[in-house]
Amino acid sequence: MAWIGLVDEDSLVIVPTASAGLVDGYLDNIKITIKDEPEGRGPTGSALRLGQYFVVNDVETDIRVKPWREEQLKRGYLSSVAIPILKFGRVIGAFTLYGSTKYFFTENELNLLIDATADISFALENMELESMRNVAEEKMSEALEKYDIVSSATSDTIWDWDVTTMKLNYNQGMTRVFGYTPSMIRPDRNWYLSKIHPNSIDNLRGILREIFREKKQVFQADFRFRCADGSYKFVHTRAYVRYNYAGRPVRVIGSMHDDTPAKELEQKVEKAIIHTQEKEREQIGMELHDNVNQILSASLNYIGIVRSDIQKLGQNDVAVVKSETLIRDAINEIRRLSHQLAPVSIKDISIREVFEFLADNINVGKKFKVTISVNPRANNMGDTYLKMTLYRILQEQLTNIVKYANASEVSIGLSLKTGSLILKISDNGRGFDPTVRSGGIGLENIKRRANLFAGHFKLNTAPGRGCMVTVDIPAPEENAVA
Repeated sequence: MAWIGLVDEDSLVIVPTASAGLVDGYLDNIKITIKDEPEGRGPTGSALRLGQYFVVNDVETDIRVKPWREEQLKRGYLSSVAIPILKFGRVIGAFTLYGSTKYFFTENELNLLIDATADISFALENMELESMRNVAEEKMSEALEKYDIVSSATSDTIWDWDVTTMKLNYNQGMTRVFGYTPSMIRPDRNWYLSKIHPNSIDNLRGILREIFREKKQVFQADFRFRCADGSYKFVHTRAYVRYNYAGRPVRVIGSMHDDTPAKELEQKVEKAIIHTQEKEREQIGMELHDNVNQILSASLNYIGIVRSDIQKLGQNDVAVVKSETLIRDAINEIRRLSHQLAPVSIKDISIREVFEFLADNINVGKKFKVTISVNPRANNMGDTYLKMTLYRILQEQLTNIVKYANASEVSIGLSLKTGSLILKISDNGRGFDPTVRSGGIGLENIKRRANLFAGHFKLNTAPGRGCMVTVDIPAPEENAVA
C-alpha cells in the first residue's frame, strides 16, 4: 500500500490526499503529525519534519511505529518507508509505502522510490510555476503599491525578503530616501548587504542568526545605510519574520526609518556638552597653573629664606628641606594635571606631536616603551575638534594602561582605510576578561566620544594577553580614501 500525505499547517496533522493498494480503512484509523511527539516520530512524521527519508525494516520491533503497530500488523504491513516531497526546496508532504515482508526496501528499491518522489515534486513545481507566472507580476505590483501607500504616511522604506530565494523587493522609499533609481537597485540580498556600513554588518548578521535560531518573529536593529551619492544615513529597521511549519524562516517584511536628523541632533547636543566640559577643564587647568602654582612657588621662596636663616643659626633644617621637597612635588604634579586638563593648543600642531606630548606627559618615569605610527595623510588634519577627540580617547586608554596593565610596551597607530580613520592602542600588559570588567568609566568615555563621530569601538583583550582598543571613525573629507 502507498499513500501521499500533505500537512495541514493549522493543526500540523498529516492529511492523506491520495492512496493506492490495500488500504482497508487504515488511513481512517490513524493520526500522524509533524510534531516531535509519539504520533510524529514515525517515518512519515519524521520525513516531513526533518526533510529526509526514513525506513522501518521491522514493524513488530521498531519502537517508532508503536502508535500504529496494531493497525499495520492487522493488514500485513511488516515494513515501511517515508520519503519527503519537496516543492521549490520546501517539504510539503510525504510519500509513504508499506511492504508485506520485513526488510522489504533494499537500496535499489529505495533509489527508485526517491527518483519517483522527485518526479512528483517536479510535476507539482511545474503546475505551480504556470499558475504563479500568471499572477506574480500583478500581486507584486499590488503589494508594492500598498507598501507605498503605507510608507507615504511614515516616510519609511518598506522591504520584503523571500528567504528561500534570497530575493528582496522595495517600495519607492529606496528611491525617495536613499536616492537609488530603479535601474540601480538589484533585487537580491547581496546588493542590500553591500550598502550596509562595514562597521554595522557583522552586528546585523549576528542579530539575524539569533532571531532565526530562537524563532523570534519581531526584531529591531540600528545601522548605517549607504545612499546613492556615497553618503550614509542612520536607519532604524523593524521587521516581522514568518516561519514555515518546520520552523524555517521563509519571509521577512520590514521597514527602514531614516533616523539621521535625530542622530545628528543627538550628536550636536553631545558635542556641545563635551565642548563645555573642555572649556571647564581648560579653565581649571589655567587656574591651577597660574594661581595655585604661583602661591606654592611663593611659599617655596619663603621656605628658602627660613632654611637660610636656620642654617645661619646652626640649627637642624631637615623639616624645612622636606617641606621644600613636598612643595616642589606638588608644583610638578599640578603642572602635569594642568597639562592634562588644558593641553597645549593642538590647532597648529600635527597629530603625531599631539600623541607624543600626551605619551610623554602620562608615561612619567618611562614605565613602558611607546611606539607611535601615524599615516602621513592623517597627520596634518585640520579638524581641531576631531584632534581633541582622538587626544581624549588616547588619554583615557593610556591612563588605563598606567593604572592597570603593568605593560612594558605600548603601540599607538593612526591609519586611513576606505574612508575611515582607525586609531589602535595596544599594550602587552596583563589584560583582563571583558565579560567581567567591560563597563569601566574610561572605556565608556571612549565609546561615547567615538559615537559622536558615528564611530565604532572594539575591545580585544584576555587575561595575560594584553589589550587592544580600536576606534574606527569616518575620516574627514580632506583625508578620506576612496
